[in-house]
Amino acid sequence: MPPNTSLTKPKPFQLTPADRIVLSDIGPQRHDLWAKYYFDVDLFAWQKYFLAYPAKNKLVVAGIRTGKSFVAACGLLHYAYWNPGSRSLNVCITADQAQIIFNDILMLAGSGKFTHWVTKVVNHPYPAIHLANSAEIWSRSIGGASGDASTLRGWEFDVINVDEAAYVVNEMAIRTLQGRLIGVNKMTKQPRHGLLQMTTTPKGAKTWLYDRWKLGDVTYPGSDPRKYLSLRARTYDNLLLDPDAIELALADYSERQRLQELEGIFVSDDSLFSLEDLVSCAGKDMEDVFDLSMVDVDIIELERDIIAFLKAAGKYHEDKQGHGVPQTIEHYELEPQPGHTYVAGWDLGARAVISGVAEGRNATVGAVFDITRRPWRMVAYKYDTFGKYTISMAWVKQWHDKYNSRGATCYTRIDALGPGDVIHQILEEEQYRIDGFKAATISKGTMLQAAAYAIERRWIRWPFIRRLIDQFQGYDPDDKHIAQDIVIAISQAIHLAREIEGSVSDEPHKALNGPQHGSLAGFRTAARNRRTGRGKAWRS
Repeated sequence: MPPNTSLTKPKPFQLTPADRIVLSDIGPQRHDLWAKYYFDVDLFAWQKYFLAYPAKNKLVVAGIRTGKSFVAACGLLHYAYWNPGSRSLNVCITADQAQIIFNDILMLAGSGKFTHWVTKVVNHPYPAIHLANSAEIWSRSIGGASGDASTLRGWEFDVINVDEAAYVVNEMAIRTLQGRLIGVNKMTKQPRHGLLQMTTTPKGAKTWLYDRWKLGDVTYPGSDPRKYLSLRARTYDNLLLDPDAIELALADYSERQRLQELEGIFVSDDSLFSLEDLVSCAGKDMEDVFDLSMVDVDIIELERDIIAFLKAAGKYHEDKQGHGVPQTIEHYELEPQPGHTYVAGWDLGARAVISGVAEGRNATVGAVFDITRRPWRMVAYKYDTFGKYTISMAWVKQWHDKYNSRGATCYTRIDALGPGDVIHQILEEEQYRIDGFKAATISKGTMLQAAAYAIERRWIRWPFIRRLIDQFQGYDPDDKHIAQDIVIAISQAIHLAREIEGSVSDEPHKALNGPQHGSLAGFRTAARNRRTGRGKAWRS
């Protein structure tokens, strides 16, 4: 009879000769030697500085692909190794986003020289890893981007890492987390270490995060570098990246986006779409919508359905411990529901011209919203950079037919600029209810205004897709040389939804507050008025 493994005592932990050398000769201050020995990793100069800096409140504002997620994972695992009985936490605005750093922790912990330190990895009720010295590292959602981290009240932690802190739009969440750093380690009977560190790409200068940055930047009056670290890392500081590849990947970024995404610089927040509004449309805590209880159920069901679709498509898998590992969401489509009404918006990929040279095609983007009732849920999304024009048109037809089946009704709008006019004629001849949208200045301004109005009022629900949030937040009316396909596709769908509701025709002149109604210049003025509280007509 096989032994009862549930009652078998775990094998006692034993230090290897190599462990003894690390513990006696390297010491807790040499993060770089520790990482090199166990994981054969050479930390970048800025990563060494960040980990070794003695302040208890540390912030690194970095460009993309700088290694900020890796340094957070390495730091959390290093602290757990040297501090028995400690409890550390990595949080992000969603559980899936928090999983990014946690997966890096699992990757490091699975290294051959370190594996014997791991005693348990669990997934429920939340991901966590346990070490042989009784130290724990947890991975959690901050409780919704517009929340206050209240679900974490009652717990104590020695170290908390907030990943992508710029997307946390409620400063109260940070204050709540700071309160979780107070307490006593029950094993050592010593006060909690109390380290709060944040890693992020910046998102505008009129934010709580920028105010926090000033506390650790000696160029600002009142800074205190003994208590606060503010460190900037550039994408080019990652010596493993090819500079030419970086330039090619970011060729369609605006200057504002390049400063933020490459240089890690806070740029004046003159965005047409508020980051708080955009992120809140992906959250669960929406106090200002029509029916809170129904919204919460909708969001949970929407997330569950999207994950099920991604699993079926092979774009979401679970590792051996049962952790969900989502890939970047570029495509999902939920099934139509009988009696529901849908709107679809498409921006078809056209040949991109960068610095006067044709560089292939822009992305084709499609989005479908269920507008049966508010909030309108994005039930389908597609982002494709390789599809040919004929294939893109096949997708348009396929989704139009799909969401017009099973007793549902769907209306579709495409960007009919240039060759799109011909496609629009073809679709009309085939009796498709597809509207052509001429992307002229006046009509584009009206369309964007309709989208901003709905997003500001939290009428929209979508999953947290970073590319989507970033493109809206970085949008500029002078969009000829920046990525704007997601903005156009979704804005078209929202504008069409509001036309169907009959709520859009009488609003642009009120919202834009001037004779330029429908223009992009007027739209920029309206966006400023909303942020500053000016323009009584907007709130009438």
